[in-house]
Amino acid sequence: MMGEEVKTLRARAESGDPDAQNRLANRYFKGEAVKIDYDLAFQWYRKAADQGLLKAIYNLGILHKDGFGDPNHEIANRYFLQAARKGYSLAQYSLGRSYQQGRGFAVDLAAQRLRHGREGESETASGRNRLDE
Repeated sequence: MMGEEVKTLRARAESGDPDAQNRLANRYFKGEAVKIDYDLAFQWYRKAADQGLLKAIYNLGILHKDGFGDPNHEIANRYFLQAARKGYSLAQYSLGRSYQQGRGFAVDLAAQRLRHGREGESETASGRNRLDE
């Protein structure tokens, strides 16, 4: 049975409040006062994201990255990029990690060496660290 707080949150979400939609999605995602339901979490995140709520856009990226279903880093990165372009720092970080780890992107070490120039090919500690990271 749903608690009063969840009922109130659901009513606000159903009335179109994007913050309430995101918070309700979080409840379904984590199983807080409701049964875990990733499909409902996705639906509520989508409604909030469609209204431009950056944390909901980011959360959709997390759902795709972690693969509730099958992981899809390419789709996750699209959501991260959308939120990152608007200044959402967690999305910027997640997108950077995806680039760094080659998740959803091709890792091109030759292009990386060209970007770092000769320093990237040198035997100095700083040159090695740039290519190792």
